[in-house]
Amino acid sequence: MYRVDKRFLMGEEHLFTYLKHWGAETPSDIGIVAGHFMLMYDNNISKLVPMIWQDIKNESIANISKQIAGDFPVYTFSLGLRCLDLLSDNLKTKLILVVNDHLFQSSGWNSAFLQSGLNAGDLRREFYKEPFKLPPSYLRKLKVLKKDIENVFLNNYDTIHNKQGFFPKNPYFFSEQSFRNKFGRNTKTFLTNKFFYNKTKHEQSSIMFSSQETINSTVCLTEDGKCGCSGEVIQMLIYLANRNIFSILCFVPEECFIAFNQGVKAALFFIGKKMRVVVVAGSNSDFSKALAGDKDFSVLFEVFSHSLEGNQ
Repeated sequence: MYRVDKRFLMGEEHLFTYLKHWGAETPSDIGIVAGHFMLMYDNNISKLVPMIWQDIKNESIANISKQIAGDFPVYTFSLGLRCLDLLSDNLKTKLILVVNDHLFQSSGWNSAFLQSGLNAGDLRREFYKEPFKLPPSYLRKLKVLKKDIENVFLNNYDTIHNKQGFFPKNPYFFSEQSFRNKFGRNTKTFLTNKFFYNKTKHEQSSIMFSSQETINSTVCLTEDGKCGCSGEVIQMLIYLANRNIFSILCFVPEECFIAFNQGVKAALFFIGKKMRVVVVAGSNSDFSKALAGDKDFSVLFEVFSHSLEGNQ
């Protein structure tokens, strides 16, 4: 049976109390998606760089990153590290670093890249083929807490033997574009059970998900025939389930909250195994105040807790 619990939690301590209780009822290893960041083309060095404004030398890129991503990457990475200790009593718990490596090529979003004439795939490969480098802001936090990279992050070993050399050996980044590609090539052809169907409009076929529980429960998993945000989430959860990680905590951007939760629900119905996923979001302005150390301020977290007990 599928269940979802929706609530608002005021302040980090209330969030951690809730997650501690959730973790105590978790029978499997735990994956924590935190510190998620986007890539942007830096025309000064002709490379993709993480949109973490605290680490960027190009002033214009740093300003854009601050406006778009804000303090979400650094703040949620900090939360993820705290949850790592909170939830690791009797379970193997790892952080999962997911990289948005496709938005930079969107029309009208990164004009410097579009004007460069460079190939998006080539830029992605160059970013990932370099020896693994954790963003400096993240590395500083690990050093303060005396934590080792190998013990903190889930290794993306699925790509180690990639003949194209897309990733270096022992990578710790997970590519959103890779999830989207796998969904498009493989997973969407298997979405044939009673909860998924095709819908054609203007000669464009889209894959829809409907749990048939409520009137407005239908979700589109593709955009213009290609994998959308919800489809990408399905692919990520399939990957984690294949690695026997059935309990996942995800810190996601506020603007992605709805699509992410829709993807989680569709994934649970597709995977059909006992699985628990908690999705947490908040506003960037709240995160900035918390990161600045405002002791009189509490972040308002929106939390969706999904669970599936047994087969559907």
